[in-house]
Amino acid sequence: MKTPAAYQGRSTALLRFVGIFLTLIMALVLGFFEGRVKSSVALYFSAGAIILLVIFCLVLLQSAREKNA
Repeated sequence: MKTPAAYQGRSTALLRFVGIFLTLIMALVLGFFEGRVKSSVALYFSAGAIILLVIFCLVLLQSAREKNA
């Protein structure tokens, strides 16, 4: 379903806010996990998980844009 022109800015801002918010929450949770385990391996895992989440979200957004175009 296409977003009406009047709501393009609002929907884009909402998507970006949610993406940034989820990234921060994930960083906090995985940072806490790293502190509990006391291992740098958990830190590498958390960084990789955040990068994979961002790439996955970008792929979903791109496919949604192509579908609506």
